[in-house]
Amino acid sequence: MYIFVKYKFRTAAGIFFILFLFLHPTPHYIWVKSGGGVERYQNFVERFPSSDLADQAREKIRIWSEEDVWDEAIERNQIDGFRNYLKVYPDGYYINEAEAKSSEIADDIWEGLSASRSEDEIREFIREYPETSQLDAVEVRIQELYNDWSWVRVKDDLQSYKRFAMNFPEHAQMAWINKRIIDLEVREIASGKYGALPKAQPVSGGGAKAMITIKNNTSYTLTIRYSGPDSKKVSVSRRSSTVVNLIPGAYKVAASVDAANVTNYYGERSLKGGKHNTSYYIETSSFRGF
Repeated sequence: MYIFVKYKFRTAAGIFFILFLFLHPTPHYIWVKSGGGVERYQNFVERFPSSDLADQAREKIRIWSEEDVWDEAIERNQIDGFRNYLKVYPDGYYINEAEAKSSEIADDIWEGLSASRSEDEIREFIREYPETSQLDAVEVRIQELYNDWSWVRVKDDLQSYKRFAMNFPEHAQMAWINKRIIDLEVREIASGKYGALPKAQPVSGGGAKAMITIKNNTSYTLTIRYSGPDSKKVSVSRRSSTVVNLIPGAYKVAASVDAANVTNYYGERSLKGGKHNTSYYIETSSFRGF
C-alpha cells in the first residue's frame, strides 16, 4: 500500500510538472531566450499574449526588427513609413535620417501646393505634414491670399474683409468693404442666439433721411449695426445717446454690448423718413430693449 501511494504521488507530480512545462509561459520563455531569433519571440507572444513576459518578448522583437523596419521605410520612401519608424524607435539609430526624410517628402508635397489659392487646402497640408521645413513659406502664402483683393472678394467672408481692411486701409474699395463687413456682422448675429430688437418709436414724419436717436441706458458700450441701403455701425457709450442718419428703406438691425454674458439683439425694420427714438437697457442678466 505504501509503495502504491508513493508511486501514485510521483505520477501526479510528474503530470503536474509536464503540464507546467507545457502550459506555463516561464519555461517557454526560458527556451525562447536560449536562441532561435525573433521568430521564437513572435511565437511566444502569439501563444501567451497576456503574460507578463510577453512585454519583454515584444521589446526584443522591437529591437531586433529595427533594421527591417528601417529598410522597408527606405524602400517604400513614403512619409508614413518614416513616421512609423520614428514612432516605434523614438531613440533609434536612424532617427535623424528618418526626420530628414520625412521633412524632405513633406517639402516636396508643399512644392506642388505652393501656388494654391485654397486656404483650406493649404491649412490641411499643415495639419497633415507638420514635418515640413516650409512652415514660414506656408504662412507667407496664406498672407499673400489675404492681401489679394480678387481672392478676398471671391472668398467673401467676414474674417477676410477685416484682415484686408487692416492691411490696406487706403484701398479704393474701402467704403464698399466697410459696408460689407457690417452686413456680414449682422448676418453673423442673426445666425446665433438673440433677443427681439426694441422698436424705433416715430417722433415726426417726412424728410429724405431716417434720423434715429439711440439712447444707451446700459452700463456697457452699445454697438448698433444697420444692414440695408445705407449700412452703418455706431457705438454709443454707456448712459449716453447719439443720432444716426439713414436712407429710408428695409434694414436688418443687430445690437450688442461689450459683455460676453449679454445676449445680442436682432430684428428687421422698415425705416421711413423722419425722426425716431429707440432705447436700450439691461434687465437682469439679459440685454433688453424698451
